[in-house]
Amino acid sequence: MTLAVHFDGITVKAHRTTILTSINLSIEEGEHVTLVGPSGCGKTTLLRTVAGLTQVVLGRLSLFGKLVTQGSKCLLPPERRQIGMLFQQQALWPHMNARKTLEFVLKGAGVSRGDFGARVGELLELVELTGFEERKPASLSGGEAQRLALARALAGKPRLLLLDEPLGPLDAELRAALLLRIDEIQSRRGLTIIHVTHDPGESRAYATRTVTMRNCSLVGELP
Repeated sequence: MTLAVHFDGITVKAHRTTILTSINLSIEEGEHVTLVGPSGCGKTTLLRTVAGLTQVVLGRLSLFGKLVTQGSKCLLPPERRQIGMLFQQQALWPHMNARKTLEFVLKGAGVSRGDFGARVGELLELVELTGFEERKPASLSGGEAQRLALARALAGKPRLLLLDEPLGPLDAELRAALLLRIDEIQSRRGLTIIHVTHDPGESRAYATRTVTMRNCSLVGELP
């Protein structure tokens, strides 16, 4: 099995404060790994490191067998890492409807304008938002907005999907529905997922492994 993500002694500091300490972790392609731990333990920083949004001080990070970070050197920029990211707050552009939101990402991914219509339709169908093309974020429910954010994260056909507590604002029924949809999409597309949450039971039914963090370090795995 190909390793999707390999952390080798990754350490991150900010203003002399250590945020991640010597992280060693391997994630196989197709896995859904959940990171759990209290606020401030470094979970989100770990995701941002994978995405290339946080500078590393020490260590090496490889994605799908390719070295992308070595010490403080970023060897592959974020836009070339084949990563999609879904945040707790959807961070949708308020002036853009669903169609324009997805077209913006597709354009950045180098998709031909002539293919926009089909790709937008495919993405909205994937997240059960067919017919919502002209809707702006203000007219969407919390669950609908999060599904649009998921479609945006998938628009560039990533190999790795990073979930940063995306279910926090949703009620229990919507959380379960979105987790099921993410699991179905993972199976269909063969995605690798790293999922940050405070709740170890949140994705227990779908996760391959649950890894715990404390005080900026990995401390083990839950059974």
